[in-house]
Amino acid sequence: MSGFLSKLEKGFESIKEKLDHDDDPKAQQQQQQQQQGSYGSGPVNSGSYYNHNNNNNSGDYNQNNGQYNNQQQSQYGQQNSQYGQQQSQYSQQQQNYGQQAPQYGQQQFQYGQQQQSYGQQAPQYSSQAPPSTTYSNENVNGPFEVPFNGKTIPAERKSCRPGCKPLMLWTHGAGGGLNDDATQGFANGFAELAPIVVHEAQSNLENRVACYKAMTEHEGYATYIGGRSMGSRTAATLATHTPETKAVVLVSYPLFNNGECREQIMLDLPARLDVLFILGSKDPMNPCKKFEEVRARMKARSWVCIVQGAAHMMDMVHDHATKDMRRQSGRVAAEWLQNRDPSKTFSVIKMQEGKAVVHPWEHNEMPSW
Repeated sequence: MSGFLSKLEKGFESIKEKLDHDDDPKAQQQQQQQQQGSYGSGPVNSGSYYNHNNNNNSGDYNQNNGQYNNQQQSQYGQQNSQYGQQQSQYSQQQQNYGQQAPQYGQQQFQYGQQQQSYGQQAPQYSSQAPPSTTYSNENVNGPFEVPFNGKTIPAERKSCRPGCKPLMLWTHGAGGGLNDDATQGFANGFAELAPIVVHEAQSNLENRVACYKAMTEHEGYATYIGGRSMGSRTAATLATHTPETKAVVLVSYPLFNNGECREQIMLDLPARLDVLFILGSKDPMNPCKKFEEVRARMKARSWVCIVQGAAHMMDMVHDHATKDMRRQSGRVAAEWLQNRDPSKTFSVIKMQEGKAVVHPWEHNEMPSW
């Protein structure tokens, strides 16, 4: 019993001490400091954990990063090396293309030579057109000069191609020149369809014929020739004495001059020649009735194109009509040289609605002007 009481007393003392400790502020403050010190180690330890883990992880990450970067850099370097090899192969291909390029240039050059050959063969304007040959001079189109008796003959090429001869040589009338409106109007119309060479001439008929002959020798061509007014008399005279001439174009042929009929040149034209007359219906130097009488006695075959309302210079009342008539007369000549149908020997150019219109060739006898 005494033992039990002794234990009970000790229990009460322990409880009393605890109660006294809870009431003591100093004791409570000391206990809180101990607890805070214990809890404070948590964050320190936690900080050590995070710092340690972060350091370890960061090192691993950096190592991993290094490995990744090194691997990528290595792979990229390999790719770059392969790309460099591809570039090198591309450069080699480019070099091969460069080596092929001169061959292509040679092919182009050969093609150019073929084109030039085609150009030499090209001007077969019709079955009656002359064969082409090569020009001796480099200036294909435009003005040029031909030496003649210590002087030069001014001339001009129109629509001529390299390696090809003109379809016709042509000259102007008395008092005219290379650049007068009548000459250029006809030549420009002709050049719309075929190449032509126009040249100036000397004063009298004899010198004109000699000048024209010099032109044919310079060009190496006399197959088709022609002229206007006195130039047509010149061309007709030369054609009569030039065996290689096959056709002649005579524009505004002056059959009459000061009451004199100059029919002999027309009558002297040989049967081997084809002749085209282009005449103004109001030309006083070539009246219709007398012209038809002389034409009926000609040995050469002939065709006639009448320019309705035109005078000797192929001039009309209105300037725009004159230009158009001259141009159309040149076109008629170019077409006729390439297609001469002996069954259709008459045509006419008329003004219709302000324009010069060429009517189709008709057969049989020429109607009244």
